[in-house]
Amino acid sequence: MEPQPAVIDVSVENFREIIEQSNNSLVVLMFWAAQIEPSVVTKDYLVGLAPSYSGKVTVGLVDVAENAPIAQQVGVQALPSIRAIQEGQIKGHLDGPQNEQQLREFLDPFTLSSADALQQRIAASVAAEDWETALAILQEAINEEPTNHSFRVECADVMILKGDLEAASQILATIPDDFVSRTRPATRLEIMQEAAAMGTLDEAVAEVEKNGEDLSMRYTLSILFASTRRYEEALEQAMHILRADRSFRDDLGRETLVRILNLLGSDSALATQYRRQMFALMH
Repeated sequence: MEPQPAVIDVSVENFREIIEQSNNSLVVLMFWAAQIEPSVVTKDYLVGLAPSYSGKVTVGLVDVAENAPIAQQVGVQALPSIRAIQEGQIKGHLDGPQNEQQLREFLDPFTLSSADALQQRIAASVAAEDWETALAILQEAINEEPTNHSFRVECADVMILKGDLEAASQILATIPDDFVSRTRPATRLEIMQEAAAMGTLDEAVAEVEKNGEDLSMRYTLSILFASTRRYEEALEQAMHILRADRSFRDDLGRETLVRILNLLGSDSALATQYRRQMFALMH
């Protein structure tokens, strides 16, 4: 069976068939007309986004100038207008001009898996430093799936960010050492514990400004930056050590880079940038 195209022109003749597709994936009807420029712009944004949803979204383009009965049937009164269809029912709508970000915010709740939606809620709480909300979400998830180590990994990481290192250590002890994503909170815990014995960030900055050749102090500064989630500055200090002396404390610059990159995750643009720089220096 061939996959359905991400974008389809909808007409009176194929409208019923397109709606039936909503039993398998989200169908987004985009009502537009060539003579209404904002609708053309919104349509082009939506058409450009559709392939990024990897088959989860089918965009149906409805040219109202040629298919007015369809617009009347679904209650469209002005252009541009968008309808989200699932299982033959309208589940959401957008009216008026939309940019790419607004379209993504509209589509994502319909297309995210439950795991992705959970990660999104946690990420929003962490970004706002709302640790209690993040932990409440994770505790609920752990109660529902007590054997899912991924939730415990996230819980340990949030505990560390909150500053409760003892509780984080206890959670990490329940996660197998070979569970891949355990590396992130385990590394963060090590960095936080190390930073606690290093003095203040301001003191370290002042020392490096006085003597930039002091690689030990640059290491201290890197760890302190990492402990406060100032990752780019932390990586830059570690990169300086790597450039200056590969043999310093058994390649400490490279080791520190790897540790900080573990905190960022493989999908981080910053991690990709510094990983490439590190490999270029080493090879």
